[in-house]
Amino acid sequence: MKNAIVILIGIMFVTSATYSQIPGAKVSHIDVFNISGYSLDVICQRTEVSVVSASVNYFCWDQCFIPSVSTSGIVTIGPGALSQNFIGDYNPSGSTGTSLIAYCFYDNNNMIDSACVIIMYGPNSPDDSLYASVNVGALVGVEDGPARISEIVDIYPNPASSNATVEYSLATGGSGSAFIVVRNLLGATVMDMQLRGSTGKAIFPVNSMKSGVYFYSLVVDGQIQSTQKLVVE
Repeated sequence: MKNAIVILIGIMFVTSATYSQIPGAKVSHIDVFNISGYSLDVICQRTEVSVVSASVNYFCWDQCFIPSVSTSGIVTIGPGALSQNFIGDYNPSGSTGTSLIAYCFYDNNNMIDSACVIIMYGPNSPDDSLYASVNVGALVGVEDGPARISEIVDIYPNPASSNATVEYSLATGGSGSAFIVVRNLLGATVMDMQLRGSTGKAIFPVNSMKSGVYFYSLVVDGQIQSTQKLVVE
């Protein structure tokens, strides 16, 4: 009965040894670093940006959640400490297409402080890899300050060959409809990510994109607020 109750609330028991037992499964690790001088209660939200219909994915952070659950419980990270037990698990179930899944991390007591990662899962992606390291806690204790404007603060590295990090800022009190939209020279959308919070960074995979110039735009309520160029090599 206890196990049945746990499954109903969205938690499943999976040990790390089971990951490699699924043929073709892809496992991605993300390190989450608390750069503040305070303990933080951090949550993760998973978003399926675009997924192959036959595939199945879930994530683990302190505990593993069934595929229908997209928000973790609270994970407390001490001041200056690193959490290294986040795992995104993707099973293509025999499909050969490509899926994009975003994982966003937030300080539960300061939701404007966020860091997001888009991971591309496909036939050529690593079976098991440390995909990224993200920082939380940059805005701890910041109550008031200069008004922010909606803009892309920076993109790095530039040129990029593996991942590109986009730092962004959204105007205080702005709409929840904010995206980073990536377009090629022809104006076609290559990928996009809905932003969470009001400031943070988003990490995009670029290793599957053709070499060339791309434009990253911050779009708020359907209006382009800021655009920067990225060279993929």
